[in-house]
Amino acid sequence: MTKLPDGLYDLLVTQAIEHEIAQLGQKRRADTEPLEPADSHLLLARHIAGVIRNALREIPEEERVHRQTQISNEILRSVSVSLPQQFADDDYVAEPPQRLAAVYPIDALKSRRPAAPEIPLSQSDLLVNARDEPRIGAVLEREIDSADRVDLIIAFIRWSGLRVCSV
Repeated sequence: MTKLPDGLYDLLVTQAIEHEIAQLGQKRRADTEPLEPADSHLLLARHIAGVIRNALREIPEEERVHRQTQISNEILRSVSVSLPQQFADDDYVAEPPQRLAAVYPIDALKSRRPAAPEIPLSQSDLLVNARDEPRIGAVLEREIDSADRVDLIIAFIRWSGLRVCSV
């Protein structure tokens, strides 16, 4: 039996998926479409990122960061050979590898680093105020502390909130 359950997909057809499609049998059908040039880079990059993420995760912890950096730079070198005009030498990962966490002014009134948000800046999350999940108020408070601007879109309003706004 095939691993592909019935449903809609937005997946790049890899050799593994192509093999699964061939195994569908006569009572099931798969429709494929050519990649659209306007957004093919998104599907391809998502696939490559997933494959690389999984491979980098499997590197033994004692050599993980150093080896992951080497592999990342090897991948970038490969890209630079194929696309030299779109590649800059400063795209390589610096050694030793580090993560920029903050840039902030030092002055008499506020000389501390802003608190990091509960949800990392590089990911998004749906806040639902469920048990054992991040609380919306606490998350927003930490986000606002480090923000230079705040835009809110609210999908629901309680009557008590309307009364506060209309006073």
